[in-house]
Amino acid sequence: HASPNAQDLIEGYNAAGRGEMEANYVAFQNLLQRLFEPHADQLAKRALTPALLAEIVRRSAAALKHQAQDEGHLAELLTGVRSLVVAVTEQR
Repeated sequence: HASPNAQDLIEGYNAAGRGEMEANYVAFQNLLQRLFEPHADQLAKRALTPALLAEIVRRSAAALKHQAQDEGHLAELLTGVRSLVVAVTEQR
């Protein structure tokens, strides 16, 4: 039999956890954006900005983490994301 306060504890923990996760996502996205800034001209040729590419990569990585079949599959998927980033940032 669950404690009458169990749901409150779970919801409070989940809310705190979500806040921490979101803060980490934002920090990761900001880091990616700074890494992509030197490639702004190349990205603009592809209708991208460093901020947009950073968000795409961050959201993709987060989604792939939940969609991958296993750790090996996740590694393959993230290698694909990396290859796409290299492709859109390299000079032609």
